[in-house]
Amino acid sequence: MNFEGQSTNKEYYRFNEVTSITGVKPYVLRFWETEFDQIRPSLLENGQKAYLQGDINLINKIKSLLFEDKLSIPEAKLELTKILADEAKVEETISNDISTSIEANDEIASVNNNVAYQTSSLEMMKKALEVDLAEKKSVVYKKQFNFRYVFC
Repeated sequence: MNFEGQSTNKEYYRFNEVTSITGVKPYVLRFWETEFDQIRPSLLENGQKAYLQGDINLINKIKSLLFEDKLSIPEAKLELTKILADEAKVEETISNDISTSIEANDEIASVNNNVAYQTSSLEMMKKALEVDLAEKKSVVYKKQFNFRYVFC
């Protein structure tokens, strides 16, 4: 069965699927597993190796470094380490940007809540003052009315 060039969304791939998808011969993949620490397939309960999509991507990078860029194994190891470090930096930057955005959104929400609270507090104070003013006007009106009544 030839899976080369196909991309399926499986949870894991077996050894023969990986060799077919990547176009790497089984003995070459076994050798690369001893040379490149980054290739770490899991073992299933039945003893078969299980590769994730990330493992397949890694194998394709190694294949490209060795066959297309014509690097030696030590050179490919060094270049692969640099590539993975750069990818980790990019992921960290993205993660930091997301964290910063989340923190900024939280701050904005906090400010909005504070503004809403202050607005409602101001509204309550305004209503209380209006009630107080109405009461005072009522008292003044009653006094004026009583004053007029007394002197009429």
